[in-house]
Amino acid sequence: MHKRLALALTALAFSLISFGGHTQEQGKATVVGSFTWRETAPWFGEISALELSEDGREFVALSDKGRALSGKVSRNAEGRIEAIEIEASSPLKDRSGKPLRKGNIDAEGLALLPDGSFVVSFEGNHRLAHYADVSAPSDLLMKGAFFDALQPNSGMEALAIDPEGALWTLPERSGGLSKPFPVWAFDGNNWENRFEISRSDGFLPVGADFDADGRLYILERSFSGFGFGSRLRRFSPPFEGEQSGEILFFSAIGSHDNLEGIAIWKDAGGNIRATLVADDNFHILQRTELLDLILPN
Repeated sequence: MHKRLALALTALAFSLISFGGHTQEQGKATVVGSFTWRETAPWFGEISALELSEDGREFVALSDKGRALSGKVSRNAEGRIEAIEIEASSPLKDRSGKPLRKGNIDAEGLALLPDGSFVVSFEGNHRLAHYADVSAPSDLLMKGAFFDALQPNSGMEALAIDPEGALWTLPERSGGLSKPFPVWAFDGNNWENRFEISRSDGFLPVGADFDADGRLYILERSFSGFGFGSRLRRFSPPFEGEQSGEILFFSAIGSHDNLEGIAIWKDAGGNIRATLVADDNFHILQRTELLDLILPN
């Protein structure tokens, strides 16, 4: 996604200045806090996907540059992030164990499996790959027939695993301003087009996750030429036909950075939480922001 945003960053700067750091948010979600993740390593940045453990204190993350990270999240009594510790970091590898090369590195979507392994969706060379851990070689998953129709740099940015273990994905672009986004699921043997989600107001899907009850959360992003807007929708079974879902969170242009990844978890009080992460595009005007929300049950 960063390739299409390079010319827009100057406009984003003016947007952030004009908003003066004030957020404009709507919806049923409650904002818990925002944390800026900083690291000194030259490779750190462009975090495009995030998964958290059930208690929100362990993470796996991906960068657009094809690097996987894992570690721990420190939170205070209210659940606000206080620090992030990277325990392991490695370039994603191909099936032979060699680091991915340019053209194959654009990692976008992430789904964490119960055994701690994870699946990554890639743009450019559209594919899904399974990894035992952040430093393991890849194991490619079965290609879906729809892969060949995905637009360049607008493929499977969103990836999620449901409680039954099926992988769900959808394209960042549908092919028309009012054309709904098709949602596909892979049960380990076959791909199936499960349902469609409506497209509106310039929002495009960039992240996805499920909760324990099998409800699907889709993080969407818009860009107006002056900054980024975000929207979070929830979809409940049965998944069929075209659905608009329930809007849980909406942020106006310039309220937050380029929010692109989402992780759903539960806190000690039983509240459903969403942690969103922003891709900073390795740009001085942007930051790796993590935004924590409490969602309605």
